[in-house]
Amino acid sequence: MRPVRHAAIAVAALTLSGSGIIAATPASAGDVSPSAVAKFAVAGTPDFVHNIIYCVSTTGARACFQPYGDKLWVKGRAASADWENHLRDRTGAWKEYRTGACLNHLRGGRWGYCQMDFYEDTSKNAFGGKGSGIRLQAVGTDPRHPSSQIWVRNNR
Repeated sequence: MRPVRHAAIAVAALTLSGSGIIAATPASAGDVSPSAVAKFAVAGTPDFVHNIIYCVSTTGARACFQPYGDKLWVKGRAASADWENHLRDRTGAWKEYRTGACLNHLRGGRWGYCQMDFYEDTSKNAFGGKGSGIRLQAVGTDPRHPSSQIWVRNNR
């Protein structure tokens, strides 16, 4: 994952958004070129007891993916959950489909989430294959110290 992407998406989001959600329009099923999506998190609290949630952390930030409901969770002051969505094509090769960030600008470093819409791992996708995975990274206030990444298949 390229940590520089977060900075570029954040600048675009702050420049173009007055409403809280900014996006290059997510690719439709007929459009197989990658597109960048940036959203601002809304306040919420993940339910770690009743949901399977995969997380990764760095100094000042925690990012999580909840496959059921396609939610990205992020905690930390000016933190983000940077993600890449990869899909399998007809031959079984993985290809990058979309990328983006869930940006948390909530006061006090509270939890927030971004509602996403990823292909399910078992659904036929835009590349004509089956398979959907999310690569996730937490980015805190110092982007020189990104977290390690996790790879999660979007099974639910």
